[in-house]
Amino acid sequence: MRQGRQGQPVLDAVLSGMSIHALDSRLTLTDAQEVPSWETPVSGRAVPHGQFPSGLCRRQLEIRLTVHLKAWDAGERGRLYQALCRWAGQGTLSVSWRPGQVLQVDCGYVEGLPSLSAWTKTLTVRLCAHLCPFFLDAEGEVHTELTDDAVFTLTPKGTAGARAEVTVVNQETREMTEVYMETLEGDTRQSFLFLTGLHLRSGVQLDAKYDAFGLLTITAGGQSVLAHRSPDSSDELRLESGREQTVHILPERKSRVEVRIFGLYW
Repeated sequence: MRQGRQGQPVLDAVLSGMSIHALDSRLTLTDAQEVPSWETPVSGRAVPHGQFPSGLCRRQLEIRLTVHLKAWDAGERGRLYQALCRWAGQGTLSVSWRPGQVLQVDCGYVEGLPSLSAWTKTLTVRLCAHLCPFFLDAEGEVHTELTDDAVFTLTPKGTAGARAEVTVVNQETREMTEVYMETLEGDTRQSFLFLTGLHLRSGVQLDAKYDAFGLLTITAGGQSVLAHRSPDSSDELRLESGREQTVHILPERKSRVEVRIFGLYW
């Protein structure tokens, strides 16, 4: 069991917005285990405009939660058991030992039945889940320039690669219609995004950012411009961990360019 700083348990599991502790005070989460299974590609999980969750694969795992049930009345034990069974379904899962990460639960079930005579029972909740690499926001590196040709050389952190978020703000009075972004290792291009047909007036902000599920969104003035990517553009700006690489941003006009680098972790 994972322990807090003072040796007290800090276990919690929140599935589809409901903490296991919020079901009933007579249900106590006492232990948790993760059993890794296998890795599968995410190519079948496309969303509109060809975007994919960050990372090239997802990891399957089984999460086993040990729950202690205490109730004097047999009917109450049955009611608590049914509440736990309903909780152990599909949805997004957050657990205390993986801060900042969201897992997707495909299915779940409760192993064991409450006793008709004994007032306590230890049950095991088995959740079949998968996870994608996640960002540690606190480690984000920020680089800013006022230019029409920004080049940032860096060595990303992470254990599953890294990703770049970009903000471009047009500083000229003329409208900006194109922005080119790429990542390179040496002279080899790793990934790129080429946006055309834009109408970025002076002061309008273009953002290429990731949401909580690792999907890249590209907006200008708050409106999506994903459809303005060239057909051969990459799905995202990818970098490798622990190796010196370059992020190159080429806006059509002189702009304030901000690049944020986030390491991805399992």
